[in-house]
Amino acid sequence: MTQTGVVDELTLSQIVIRSDDRFTQIYEFPSASVVPDKSVAAKDTVTVEATRTGPTPTLTLDRIGEGRPPTGN
Repeated sequence: MTQTGVVDELTLSQIVIRSDDRFTQIYEFPSASVVPDKSVAAKDTVTVEATRTGPTPTLTLDRIGEGRPPTGN
């Protein structure tokens, strides 16, 4: 799953992203050794790629980057 939005909250264990449509999702980091780049902060616009793990809405973070994903060719 991919989401682009604004970072509402960032901790050592999770990041909360809010999309333009006001959809908010919590993403957990897979381990304490995996955290976003230090340049990512609250109110930044980022794109998150994640994999759902189980029936809960919490996701395990695969990748986080700045801004919007690239558009098609």
